[in-house]
Amino acid sequence: EVSSPGTKPPLRKPEHFERAVGRRVALRTRERKLNGEVVSADVRAVKVGANGAETEVPYEEIVRANLIDERV
Repeated sequence: EVSSPGTKPPLRKPEHFERAVGRRVALRTRERKLNGEVVSADVRAVKVGANGAETEVPYEEIVRANLIDERV
């Protein structure tokens, strides 16, 4: 059986972040938590925009990341 990733699918690979550009994510590193929009993603890092600022986070620093369900 294959189960559904649910309403908040995890982002684990650079390809997942590349497909999530323009969508909101909840991202956690060891030092902080970020909620924002994926601005860009490449093979080494993801850039998240929140509160008017953009933060680049290398993939190796990410502990957990999920899409935020925007359906109402």
